[in-house]
Amino acid sequence: MKFMQHYPDHFVVGIDDLEKGIELFENLTGVKATPGGIHPHIGTCNALVSLGKQSYLEIIAPNPLADPALLDLKLKAQFMDPLRDMDSLTPYLWAVGSSDLDQTVAVLAAKGILLSNPEKGSRKKPNGEPLEWRASFISRPAFPAAPFFIQWIDPSMAPPVDSPTGCLLERFWVAGPEQSLLETTTQTLALDAQTGYSPEPRIEVMLNCPRGQVTLSSK
Repeated sequence: MKFMQHYPDHFVVGIDDLEKGIELFENLTGVKATPGGIHPHIGTCNALVSLGKQSYLEIIAPNPLADPALLDLKLKAQFMDPLRDMDSLTPYLWAVGSSDLDQTVAVLAAKGILLSNPEKGSRKKPNGEPLEWRASFISRPAFPAAPFFIQWIDPSMAPPVDSPTGCLLERFWVAGPEQSLLETTTQTLALDAQTGYSPEPRIEVMLNCPRGQVTLSSK
């Protein structure tokens, strides 16, 4: 089995309006996120900020121009609908990057954590270039605050490379009612992450930015 690399790929930070989210983030950090594109089947739009060579932050909000005919209702309910109640920048999802997603699936399965088969995803960047990836989600046992998993088809085009710089990931903390499963996931993949117990899922991301240290936390 060849060497695999795992790392915190990105943190999804929700807000009810994208322009408001971009402004709030710039006021906090001194870095202005740039629009990254839309997710037609989810009904969202985003703006991105690099957090270093392999990690980035995705500010995501409902897309007011979303075409209802294109929406996947399950994805909309899971990823878009919660955003309407987020009036401040709120981390609510996180993704683990993998250099070989098929091997990641196998390694976690050996620990009793089953992932969905990797599926291709894509969107167009604002300049029209395609951005493609493969993604997997934990299917069993499902537990709050669990990450999803992503492998970029062409890492040289991934968001950390061409998003605005200035902020760096200092550390992050994730907590939920199933702390042992969070620990199994992060330790098996050798992720530099802190885990904890919380009755509700919590994600806290600490950044070093031009205006100092900034912490974004779930409510």
